[in-house]
Amino acid sequence: MQTGKISAINQYFDANIHMEKASEASLLSDQRQDEAVFSRIRGNVYGIFSSVFHTAVTQADDPCRFFLEKLETIPANWQKALHQADSCGDWKTAHLERIKLETAKKILNDMQSILEVSHDGTRSNSAV
Repeated sequence: MQTGKISAINQYFDANIHMEKASEASLLSDQRQDEAVFSRIRGNVYGIFSSVFHTAVTQADDPCRFFLEKLETIPANWQKALHQADSCGDWKTAHLERIKLETAKKILNDMQSILEVSHDGTRSNSAV
């Protein structure tokens, strides 16, 4: 993976984690605890995938493929939890799982753009 792309992805995660922390703090100061929790969850999802990206870059033979695979497999557990919550009528947990899934989908779309990867996982010539 190109150094420029690694730097761009690290900046992406740093900026989004910072933005969600600032949003959480602002919402808490406005006494909007529920919405602050949603920002914290989004920030945590960015943090999870930032850590996965770091692992991909430092340990994987094909960092791009490893990272994109994790962007698909990790949310699968959240999808299962959403299904379980929906089937039990637990709307609160279902909403929190939807926030995780929406954030993961945004990250996947943004990473495909940054890495110049199509939705089927193939890379353009400049992506490597």
